[in-house]
Amino acid sequence: TMTVSSGGSAISFTGVQVGEVWLCSGQSNMGKPLSYADGSAPYIADAPNHNIRLFQMIAGNGPSTTNWTVSDSTTAANFSAVGYWMGLDLSEDLNVPIGLIQATHDGTSIDHWEHTDGGTGDDYDAMVKAIQPFAVKGVAWYQGESNGGDSAYQTELTDMINEWRSDWGLPGLPFGIVQLPATKWTTAESAQLNVSQTVANTYLVVTSDLPGGNQLHPTAKYLVGIRCS
Repeated sequence: TMTVSSGGSAISFTGVQVGEVWLCSGQSNMGKPLSYADGSAPYIADAPNHNIRLFQMIAGNGPSTTNWTVSDSTTAANFSAVGYWMGLDLSEDLNVPIGLIQATHDGTSIDHWEHTDGGTGDDYDAMVKAIQPFAVKGVAWYQGESNGGDSAYQTELTDMINEWRSDWGLPGLPFGIVQLPATKWTTAESAQLNVSQTVANTYLVVTSDLPGGNQLHPTAKYLVGIRCS
C-alpha cells in the first residue's frame, strides 16, 4: 500500500509493485495473442502464478481505453504472446515484478509510428507518446512486414528510435528489434541488422532459424519472446 498525503488529506493505493516495465510495440506479429501461439496452453494455465501486470492498447486505442490488469488465464491469453513470454522470462530471471505495456496495430507501416521522414505518427501519438514520460526499462519492437521492400527502412527505423528516445527524455532507452525472417522481407531484415549495428543501445532478436519463416504470422512465438528478454 502506498499512501500520498498533503495537509490533512490522504489517498492510499493498494497493490502497488516496484519492478521493471517494458513496452512491447509494433504490428500484428507483436500483437498476436498468447492463445494463438504454439504450446501456449500450459503457460496460460500458469499465468496467475507470476507477479506480472498487463496494460494493453491495440488498433490506435490509447491509455484512456484500458487499465492495468493482473496476469491471469484470461488476461494473459489475450495479451501479446511475444510480450508475455519476454515478461515471464524477465520475471523468472530477475525475481522482480514485471509490467508489460502492449501498443500494437495490425498491418501498420512505420510511418504510423513516427513523425520523422514524412510519417503521420498517429499510432505513436495515440499509444506511445500518450504514456510518456511513464518510466519504462526498454522497448521490444516487432514491425517491418508492411515495409518489407522499403529501401528507406534503415533511415526510418533509426529516426523513429531517436524520436521516441527524445520525446521520452531517455536518450539511452534500450530498443530490442525483432528481425524479420530471411525467407521474406529481406530489405527490411537487412535494415534491421544495420540499425542494430549503428544505433547505440539497440539489440537484434534473430528469428530466421525458427519455424514458420514463410508464414505471415508464424505461430512459433515462444523463442521470439525469450530472445527479446
